[in-house]
Amino acid sequence: MPELTRFAPILLTLAGAVVAPVSAHPAGSETELLPAHPTAPVNGAVITPDGSPPGVKLAWSIPREPGPVRFFVEVVAIEQGGPREVFAAYVDQPPVEVALADGTAQYAWRIYTVGRDVAAYALSGWERFSLQTTK
Repeated sequence: MPELTRFAPILLTLAGAVVAPVSAHPAGSETELLPAHPTAPVNGAVITPDGSPPGVKLAWSIPREPGPVRFFVEVVAIEQGGPREVFAAYVDQPPVEVALADGTAQYAWRIYTVGRDVAAYALSGWERFSLQTTK
């Protein structure tokens, strides 16, 4: 996938099809968060939505963290001109419902685990899914 720069919540870039989870914390900080693990849709899934507008439920498992966290969920449409953000929001717990545009499309999503009381985060790898709508 072409490069996508995220300025919020933290400056990061999208490198490729498979990106290993990462974490960061300030120098001298002992708190290290663990990345969430996407569980649904499974990587590479083809989804045929039954509603209008079409949507997808994104779910993930949460490892035991050293303190309170919340999650920043990001979804991008994979287009010929490059990735285009279609959803980005903070949520307190999984799952999250994301409305998508009508039509067949490819998407990628990831989760930032963000510390509430510490300046730390952990980032899952990108997961991909396709939306297949029938008319």
